[in-house]
Amino acid sequence: MKVVPSVAVHAPLDVPTLQLRLDHARRALYSPAGERALDELIDDPDAANAQERAHALLLRANHRARRADARAAGDAHAALAWFAAHGAELEAAECCLSLGLAAALHGNADSAVTHLLRARDLAVAKGGLDTHAGVLNCLGFLLSDLEQFDLADRVLRQAITLAAQGSCTPRRMLAQSNLAQNLVRATLAASGAPSWQRAREMLSEALALLNDVESFRRAVRERVGTSAALDNRAQAYLARGQPERALPLLAEAIALSSEAEDAPGVYHALVHRAIAHLALGDATAAALCAREALNPAFGAEFDHSRAYEVLADAEEE
Repeated sequence: MKVVPSVAVHAPLDVPTLQLRLDHARRALYSPAGERALDELIDDPDAANAQERAHALLLRANHRARRADARAAGDAHAALAWFAAHGAELEAAECCLSLGLAAALHGNADSAVTHLLRARDLAVAKGGLDTHAGVLNCLGFLLSDLEQFDLADRVLRQAITLAAQGSCTPRRMLAQSNLAQNLVRATLAASGAPSWQRAREMLSEALALLNDVESFRRAVRERVGTSAALDNRAQAYLARGQPERALPLLAEAIALSSEAEDAPGVYHALVHRAIAHLALGDATAAALCAREALNPAFGAEFDHSRAYEVLADAEEE
């Protein structure tokens, strides 16, 4: 599953122009230029003061966590130290949430839960519905990854409710995306899979959730988020046994991620495109997509094992 869980940066800033600079960096973050702009805010002592640097560190931590980059934790810890020392509890909660996400994506469930509980306590104490929803979203993602699908379902629905109460649409969309992916994964579970009729209902709900997410991402012109929604919709169609409906979605996902220079997005969509071709009996096209996914240009910061598995399956056909 391609998961796109992220953390918002919403703290008030002393310098009005910083928010514009952070927004610019956030929009361009998936390109080398965007990453360099953020690095300058953090590494150049003349580019930002301590508060600005803390906000930029949190933004970079979130970006790195999404890519399972081990450096995410260092950025989050550095930001947390500044926010905690200055009594910025909601911002400290966001840092703990980022640490929880990084730990979850590295398979360290115990550490993830520890950070998420601290983030929850800080958020609840300050009435931060947005951050509290983010904690539940990350916890639901972790539970789904541990194949605790029923519990993940309940937690993610709570996250959606809290985000709606806090009028935080971006975070609600993240929780909806994770809920949809959890529904898809539950239908494919090796044990305890639902009945055929229930699986159809779950996949229909997943598609409805993802249609909503895609509409939002398109409205705010977010190419990476739109690509992720398209990829996740494609996976729902694959689970429904409709690979022919997945292919056009994956083609657009690949194009959008390529434009945004989002290597993980391109990689995951190519792997799922290979799976769709294989399901349609086109082993040649499947092998081509799998080999393209293994292109070194896409980077080595994520696990390529799925692409190798699909390539092996295609070559056996």
